[in-house]
Amino acid sequence: MIPSSIAFTIFTGTGFFLSLIPLYWHLDAANVGTCMYMIWAAIACLVHFVGAIVWNGNAVNWAPVWCDITTRLQVGFTIAWPACGLCISRRLYFIATTTTVTSTRADKRREMLVDFAIALGIPLVQMLLQLVVSGHRFNIFENYGCFPDTWNTPLSFVLVYSWPVIIGAVSATYGFFTVLAFMKRRKQFKGIISNNAMTYNRYWRLILLATVDFMFTLPLGIWTMVGNARDGVSAWVSWDDTHSGYSRVFQFPTELLDHEAIVGLEILRWAAPFCAFLFFAFFGFAEEAKKNYRSLGSTITKRFGFTTFTESAAISDSMVKSGTASQGGVSLPVFITHQTESKRDSFDSYSDKFSTSITIGEYDLKVQPHSPTEHSTSSSSSSVISSDDVPRVPESILDPTSARKPSVPDAPKSVHPDNAFDQV
Repeated sequence: MIPSSIAFTIFTGTGFFLSLIPLYWHLDAANVGTCMYMIWAAIACLVHFVGAIVWNGNAVNWAPVWCDITTRLQVGFTIAWPACGLCISRRLYFIATTTTVTSTRADKRREMLVDFAIALGIPLVQMLLQLVVSGHRFNIFENYGCFPDTWNTPLSFVLVYSWPVIIGAVSATYGFFTVLAFMKRRKQFKGIISNNAMTYNRYWRLILLATVDFMFTLPLGIWTMVGNARDGVSAWVSWDDTHSGYSRVFQFPTELLDHEAIVGLEILRWAAPFCAFLFFAFFGFAEEAKKNYRSLGSTITKRFGFTTFTESAAISDSMVKSGTASQGGVSLPVFITHQTESKRDSFDSYSDKFSTSITIGEYDLKVQPHSPTEHSTSSSSSSVISSDDVPRVPESILDPTSARKPSVPDAPKSVHPDNAFDQV
């Protein structure tokens, strides 16, 4: 395998997984444009990953059915990412220009259906329309795999080549008016965004993603149209004339490919990992992504009986909120217990132990002082004592509300923090 094919295989394989990583938490926001963007990128990476491996160093028709399916998908790829970018730009525009903070469930369902019609419906229609100007079944290029064939006719420019340019121009228009609306309504913007299940940072990342998308879509679409027009345009006579001998498969070794053809093939296949890495760069390192990574890591380590740093950090945060942390660090509270040793009598039937409890965040710690009965001997249990020998229990102990803060002389402040005793 040549070095370029090795690099491409690594990038497409990695891009397939990177495209699907943010999908889980983007489904919660019900943003059809971003979810379909990731799905299309993952499918494209998988298709080109297989093509680079199976047709490495050959142009043999190993899998005709696979090529029939993937060539239809490749027709959809060319319009799918611009369509998803249009969905994103359109949604951002309506969020920026909405006049109501609340929206009904019916409104959200209608918006999702429209987004599906754009992000999924337009590519499917493009797959069908391309068949009108397809001269034969498909092409196989050595080291690249299967690619669709489009016959250069005037009808091809209308049905196939022009749509990325049109959609890119519409997305750019939406983006321009979105920025203008944001500048006018900057103060109430955060409240509107939160109602649409979207954070402020995610909104701006979507704007950047849509901007980069149409910045590449427009130039590449224009470049494709100019290149195909320069190669020569044939007259479209009829369906029968175009599809005569349609079952043919053209196979091209690299020796028959000129520089312009190789550049076109490289751009078509590298678009898939580029879109995958682009999306992950915007959303794979966001705060919500890091939160999900920590949650996944905690779940995995718990399977093996380990405690992750996340849980330790949560305990520390709860201690800070409960007032058991100081600026210099966390100080452990001091537990003071009173032990009273006496002979066992009738008073023991009520209580011969006093417990001290302290609350640290969500944890309740109880310290049980040593019971006097543990030091009594077997002979003392049969002795009779008078009421004068029974030690008096201070009322402050029997009544917890009247207990005063115990003082420890000459104790450093870091050992006996005031807020530690307040919780006793």
